[in-house]
Amino acid sequence: MTKKFSLLFLICILSALSINATVYSGSCGTNVRYSLDTSTGLLSITGTGAMNNYSYSSSAPWNSKQSYVKTVEISNSVTSIGSWAFFGCSGLTSVIIPNSVTSIGSSAFSGCSGLTSVIIPNSVTNIGNSAFLDCSGLTSVHITDIAAWCRISFYNAYSNPLSYAHHLFIDGKEITDLVIPNSVTSIGDFAFYGCSGLTSVIIPNSVTSIGNYAFSRCSGLTSVTIPNSVTSIGEYAFEYCSGLTSITIPNSVTSIGRSAFANCSGLTSVTIPNSVTSIGRSAFANCSGLTQVTLNSNDIVSKSYSSSSTIGSIFGSQVKEYILGDDVTSIGSYAFRGCSGLTSIEIPNSVTSIGDYAFQRCSGLTEVYCNAENIPTTSRNAFENVNFTNATLIVPGSSVAAYKATSPWSGFGSIIAIALRGDANGDGKVDMDDATFVTNIILGTEDATEAADVNKDGEINMPDVMFIINYIKNGKFPDEE
Repeated sequence: MTKKFSLLFLICILSALSINATVYSGSCGTNVRYSLDTSTGLLSITGTGAMNNYSYSSSAPWNSKQSYVKTVEISNSVTSIGSWAFFGCSGLTSVIIPNSVTSIGSSAFSGCSGLTSVIIPNSVTNIGNSAFLDCSGLTSVHITDIAAWCRISFYNAYSNPLSYAHHLFIDGKEITDLVIPNSVTSIGDFAFYGCSGLTSVIIPNSVTSIGNYAFSRCSGLTSVTIPNSVTSIGEYAFEYCSGLTSITIPNSVTSIGRSAFANCSGLTSVTIPNSVTSIGRSAFANCSGLTQVTLNSNDIVSKSYSSSSTIGSIFGSQVKEYILGDDVTSIGSYAFRGCSGLTSIEIPNSVTSIGDYAFQRCSGLTEVYCNAENIPTTSRNAFENVNFTNATLIVPGSSVAAYKATSPWSGFGSIIAIALRGDANGDGKVDMDDATFVTNIILGTEDATEAADVNKDGEINMPDVMFIINYIKNGKFPDEE
């Protein structure tokens, strides 16, 4: 009796184990099969070629058992992970993607909130729409080749697991100082989106373009080196890189995309080279610390804007000072309209015309440095709604009288001469009379003036005389040679 009872008990246990160890299997591609062991949570994908693509309405065959899935292992001959393949597998904690996989489909791992890390092999070249959406548990992404990573085509931000993980590792070590290898010619869209662990980036001169959103939301980034091989900076490329305090845009760049540096609150100044022919709207919008902009591009300054699309809509209304480079020949209609934070602008001698409403509603403008000896052809409404009575116009000494007699320039509350370096006697030119004037100061027969300290060493002496003579002979001061 005891033996029969023991045998029956053993049979019951084995039956129970058998039920708990159910294995589900079937096809998930032309030559690909799956096997799910519910007792271990292991979902194995084996075979050769591509997995099937699924959708929200036509789910993967293991979808009804997804609560069992803890680990996914894909064999080394599978070439793609299907769309929606592991959607909603919130208990998934580990996935092994082999080096045979070249593409990861849309929403493939969407909702896999239990994943904490993922290894993306070098073979992957394409990751579909929102492949890692809502993978909120991710803390690290592991790769073995930066160049291969830069070449991946990400459909959007949530195709890139970095949007949640924020930290990128290569061969087990986190990348903080990123050096792009010379084999890379372009940095793809969304390549480092959300990688807040980055602190510096060096881009080699093999790179010609930086993609849309390439470094967007890399808030830890404090230094970026852009070489003079780069011709285009994509839309939102460095958006929300709040740690950046300066950026040098090389003279090779011809286009800067919409919102490329938007919300970079640490930037204080920026120079746009004369190579730039287009800047997208809001390229530097909400850069709250940006107060000085140097514009060397005639294409940007001279184009005709509209009342709603101005240079101010590119850089923000908080900019206090614009400096226009010598390549600028004209200021377009509405160019600086509504730049309410603008207090000072410097106009080079090369400018010959200023368009309609160019400075309309620049209510804070207090100083205009106009280096043009010949008064630019200026629209009568160029300075409309500018408080002229509180503004000072500084012009070449030889042209003060002409500006005072010409509208709308004559409306400035004060029109004074530019302090010309070397013009020690203040007559608006640099000649031997200035050398004589400084000599007389040294001898004590003339009163000292600030302009007489030509070399800016805090003293008025014979080196200042020699500086003036050098300028007369060579057209340059010694410290400019």
